This record gives sequence, structure tokens and C-alpha cells, in this order.
Amino acid sequence: MRERIFASRQERRRQMKILWIKRLLLVAVLFNLLQMCALRTYRLDSEVMAPLYHRGAFLVATPLAYGLDLDWLGVPLPRWREPARGDVVVAVSPFWDPPEGAAGVGLRLLDYVTGGRWIPGPGWRVHYVVLRVVGLPGERIRVRDDVVYVRGADERGWVSEEVLLPGMTRLRGGGEGPPPFDRVIPALQEEMVLGEGEYFLVGDNRRLVADSRIFGPFERWRIRAMVMWAPIRGGGEE
Repeated sequence: MRERIFASRQERRRQMKILWIKRLLLVAVLFNLLQMCALRTYRLDSEVMAPLYHRGAFLVATPLAYGLDLDWLGVPLPRWREPARGDVVVAVSPFWDPPEGAAGVGLRLLDYVTGGRWIPGPGWRVHYVVLRVVGLPGERIRVRDDVVYVRGADERGWVSEEVLLPGMTRLRGGGEGPPPFDRVIPALQEEMVLGEGEYFLVGDNRRLVADSRIFGPFERWRIRAMVMWAPIRGGGEE
């Protein structure tokens, strides 16, 4: 009799352990789904968005601002909004291009699930950038003295970003030049025309040339999420 009672207690304990393990796994899956589809966190590792955000800023971004982008998987989904001028976005680095075929699909899926944080390689390195949308598809772009000028399809003339985005603070002058990247970067032409699905992204800190001024336009699929909030702005600010 005692053996039966003891065995019954052991079985109940085992079942309770299994139940708690299942609950923890469910919480982990739901948390990862939330991270993948709704909210993602990023740490800014440069001063490219100063004075708005500084190095070390902790950013909260959402990919749902523009809708789920699964066109590259052959699953076209409706988008309720496209990136707008003035949005601060998280974008996949222009230095990363997935290969063709099944390997490319697998890497893009990994990129999507991790929110543009990692790519496989020596040491697994961060490969996202945080920049501001200034130029939209179909527009013409010029840069003069660190100021971006935009000419729309209506051909009404060139308009500076200071008019298009009033109140935005920028850091200018004393540029450090292109960073020492390990491959050739196409220089910004005298005038750039943005094609379909192309965006001109720049940092608020124009002293750091690490944006569309040297990378060229960013394709739509590279824009992963829109920054919504920065609980820690870096540089000692919160």
C-alpha cells in the first residue's frame, strides 16, 4: 500500500514538472513571436543619430508599423503603411546581401526572425543600421553642405530637408569622411534618382558619413522596423 502511495506521488510530481516545462516553453515561444512580429530591441553602437540618440542608446522598434514583409518568401501580405519621411528606422546593412537560392531564403528567414541582428560568419556580427528616412521612391536627391535637397515627381523645384522636416536637429561640419570599410562604396552622384522601392536614409549626425550619401539608396526589404521609443538615449541621457 505504501509503495502504491509513494509511486502515485512520484508520478504526480513528474507530471507537474512536465506541465511546468511545457508552460515555460510556451512562454518562450510567445515571447519570441512578440519579438519577431511586434516589438524588437536594439542597442545603438555609434553616434550616427546624435543628438537625438547617442552611442549606447537602447531602442524599441516595431516591424508592425509597416506591416509584415514576407514577399521574399513568396507570401505577399498587405501593407497598411510605407516608410514615411522623417521616420527613424532600423535597416539591414547595405554590406549584407543574401545569396541566391535556398541558402538565401534561409538566411533571410534568420535575418527576419532575429530582427536584422545577426548573420552567420566568423563571430556572428551585428549588421543593422539606425537612420532617418529623408528621400522617398521616385524622388531626386542632392546633397549640399551636409543638407539633403529633394525634388519630387511634381517637378516643383528643389526643397531642402529643413523645410520638409522642420524642427529636426542635425550635427554638421567637420566630417570624418567615409569610415574604413573593407570594400568599395559607390560615391553619391551629383544627382540621385530613387527608383521604385528605394529610400534615401541619412543619420542626424552628418559628421559621420555612414548612410545613403555613400551607400546609395536602401531597398524597401532592408527596412525592418520603425523606432518607437528610446528608454535609454545613450550618452548619460534617459
